[in-house]
Amino acid sequence: MNYESLINSINRSQIEPIYLFWGEEKLLALKALKMLKDYILDPELADLNYYCLDGKEVGIGDILAAVLSAPMFSERRLVVVEDFSAFSAGGKLGEQDERELLEYLQKPLLSTCLVFFLTGSPDMRKKMVKSLAKNSLVEFSSFKGKELKDWVLRRLKEENLILDEAALEYFLLSSERGLEFLENDICKLTAYSEPGVRITKSEIEKLIKPSIETKVFELIDIITSGKGAEAVRMMNSFLDQGEIHLIFLATLAGQLTKLIMIKEMKNEGLTEREIAGEIKQNPFFVSKLIKQARSYSVEKLVETLENLQGLDIKSKSVATPIRELYESFIIDLCYK
Repeated sequence: MNYESLINSINRSQIEPIYLFWGEEKLLALKALKMLKDYILDPELADLNYYCLDGKEVGIGDILAAVLSAPMFSERRLVVVEDFSAFSAGGKLGEQDERELLEYLQKPLLSTCLVFFLTGSPDMRKKMVKSLAKNSLVEFSSFKGKELKDWVLRRLKEENLILDEAALEYFLLSSERGLEFLENDICKLTAYSEPGVRITKSEIEKLIKPSIETKVFELIDIITSGKGAEAVRMMNSFLDQGEIHLIFLATLAGQLTKLIMIKEMKNEGLTEREIAGEIKQNPFFVSKLIKQARSYSVEKLVETLENLQGLDIKSKSVATPIRELYESFIIDLCYK
């Protein structure tokens, strides 16, 4: 089950007695937990019927004591166990602890909703995992492509924020960092923008510091457009802002490597969706990367990557200022 399926189940009042939450998007897991809390707990009695345990600190006896306790003046209680590893491949329990937990998993109390936040992914071979209904297993994976864009648009609408097309595209570039970063950025826009007034890209740039990946992506976009002077100005601006040369160099090399991989996969006939799966990138970015890759042959990209490695060596061994080395590199790419 995924996030959307879980939310739909909660809205239909179909609540499982046990859930295993795992996946890379902690923000979605926390939103789902809030929905469970809102549905299960009476606000006036929430403190009496909500119990949160640290899975790294407590034993199985503590967990069972919490779930077997009767709700106080309510039909149900909610018990959350954070950072629990016993369901994962590397997690282990003593023989007695595993037996006792398994007995509860097989016959849970309907008056308690027990939510485990897993460390890692569940090991489907384990008896404890097999004992659970499939609707108990909830993976919070990253949103991709249209799903991600729809989530962003929904959140912007909820906050009465309006972005023009360029601003929205720029904002989506930061989504590679995950929904938690996007949510923080939306909060910044909400705090500093007037509701209902259209927000431009330049205004977003003032409020939100782009990741180094976003900077490199934009730089290559400008380079592939043949705007050498603008690309050099942007590169110098990055250095003026204190970007660490070696980190920037490594990120640029990584981006060029992706372009080579994409170029080769396109030549092999792979679709955009298949490429996204192969390189584990958001389809929104893959479409942009494909557009960038069209500007160069595989041979030119390989040569450029070698030149970048040469730039790294020169920066450590010659007296030429780093800015001049980057300028030569960028101009060579622009006027391929």
